[in-house]
Amino acid sequence: MRGRTTAVRLVLMGLLLPVLPAAAQYQFGDTQFSKLNGILGAGYSGAFGNEETSSHTLGLNGSASLAGFYYNPNFLSFSLTPYYDENRANSDYRSVDNSSGVAFSSAVFTGSHFPGAVSYTRDYNSSGTFAIPGTPNLTTHGNAQNLGVSWGVNLPDLPTLSTFYNRSSSSASLYGTDATTDSASQIFGLRSLYNLDGFQLNATYNHAGSHSELPAFLQTQAESSSSTSDGYSFGVSHRLPFNGGASAGYNHSDFNAESSGYNESGSVNNAFGTVTLNPTVKLGLIGNVNYVDNLAANLTETLVNSGVQGQFFNSSGSHSLDMNAMATYKLPANVSVDGVVGRRDQSFLGQTYASTMFGGGVTTSGTFLGGMASGVFRLVDYRSSGVAGSPNTSALSLIASGNYSRDFGRSRFTGNLSYSQNQQTLLISYLTSFYSYGAAVYRPFWKLRWTGAFTGTHSGFVQQAGSSNNSQSFSTGLGSRHLTFGAGYSNSTGIGVLTPTGVAPPPVPIPGQQILFGGKTYNFTVGSSPIRRLTLSGSYSDSHGNTTSSTLASSYQTKSLNALVQYHFRQMGFTAGYNRLQQGFGQTGVKPFDGTTFYVGVNRWFDFF
Repeated sequence: MRGRTTAVRLVLMGLLLPVLPAAAQYQFGDTQFSKLNGILGAGYSGAFGNEETSSHTLGLNGSASLAGFYYNPNFLSFSLTPYYDENRANSDYRSVDNSSGVAFSSAVFTGSHFPGAVSYTRDYNSSGTFAIPGTPNLTTHGNAQNLGVSWGVNLPDLPTLSTFYNRSSSSASLYGTDATTDSASQIFGLRSLYNLDGFQLNATYNHAGSHSELPAFLQTQAESSSSTSDGYSFGVSHRLPFNGGASAGYNHSDFNAESSGYNESGSVNNAFGTVTLNPTVKLGLIGNVNYVDNLAANLTETLVNSGVQGQFFNSSGSHSLDMNAMATYKLPANVSVDGVVGRRDQSFLGQTYASTMFGGGVTTSGTFLGGMASGVFRLVDYRSSGVAGSPNTSALSLIASGNYSRDFGRSRFTGNLSYSQNQQTLLISYLTSFYSYGAAVYRPFWKLRWTGAFTGTHSGFVQQAGSSNNSQSFSTGLGSRHLTFGAGYSNSTGIGVLTPTGVAPPPVPIPGQQILFGGKTYNFTVGSSPIRRLTLSGSYSDSHGNTTSSTLASSYQTKSLNALVQYHFRQMGFTAGYNRLQQGFGQTGVKPFDGTTFYVGVNRWFDFF
């Protein structure tokens, strides 16, 4: 113990010693270092909880940043940023672990015909999140790394060629469960561009693979999945008269996804084209067409790429053809009008659908009742056949949105409202509805400033009862020059699908894969700067909710209490932090996690060159 105390005393003495003047750069042979700075700290930290033995240590922490080049900055440049024990040193909110890591990047032949770059990051024992919509993310801890390599060939009068490779992996555990989420992915790509007599040509190739392990706390058992995909594309564009342009392209992709109990594979061909014309300054015209030869496989590939697992759609005999045209015209007084027509034909899951739409809208902005206002209003009529077994159906689609702001003396009010009804999705047979609203008030009085805000959203599929997602949030704050208070409340309910990073809203209904969720959150914050260079802050949050899948109903609760004190004097700093995290889940058979960490220490900023 005496040896450790002596070592810490020596470090503290080093922190207090003045730094001798240093050269602007340091050169070692042909290698020149242009920057070296960082923060070195030492202090006393402790940790205790129901999942770990109590520990108390005297230790070091810090970070550094080193940059330089070899021979010439354009020949080889590099940057290195290591950090050690950063979380506990800073007591970041919702951070329990002491994490370390490194980030490295390098560029070669910058500005030449053959530029390249390499990057690498590695994080150990870092805090992360697992998302549930509308609530604070649940806290995780684990490791992650990422490697990226790119290279280019840019020779005069020849097609360009660029290639890249990226590989990443992560493993994280949820506090309060024995569940882990693991994911790994890699992607390789090529891209080429060429200008041939005014035609802009492009071509790409991509190969990707991924593997993920989904936790069991939202379902009866953990699941793993793997997927691969290959794709290539070609495109061409050219300018047209009347300040216009035309473009066309073709994409092809093959994918395969497998897990216990299912296997999905398919191929998708996609052809598309767009034409734009601007005959006058006020008139704009645009038309586009898009064809997909395997609509079911296209939807499945979208879900697979986002990490959703399961058996989705039978990909045999499906396709989609979309054609749209739109005209816009600018009127005086910041008003513009538009008209749109379109046609969609789809074959999906053994059914044939067709839809014709036409409509128009108006957009405006200007002064209103002493404030600034802007708005959009649009009506579209969809005439469809084959939906719900009916030969002909009609749905009137409405889109409206508005924003308003006004100053009342020193106070300010802002508000917004958006509404859409009967909007077609990727599938003709599914319509969505959506609305959102919000307002905020800023009011200064005496030496204080008060703010208040609320927002709300609602969305869902029209044809599917119980598919809506809802959320509301309220927040308020009161502050002066040296003291601030804040409070907030939010709640959410809805449906989603499970992915490696959390629960996400589905693009279309997925029977058997959906998870119902609901939750509420309260949070409070306080901050103060009573004297110059001294900062005090604290926060508390309490979130609880539940999830229900087709096989398991579960509940969760997470509480977090944080406090932070920082004082800076010249290049010295004092930091003291406290963090307590409580997180637990029902139906897991694991006791809720309850862990506390604290830190008291000093640090010094070094800038060598």
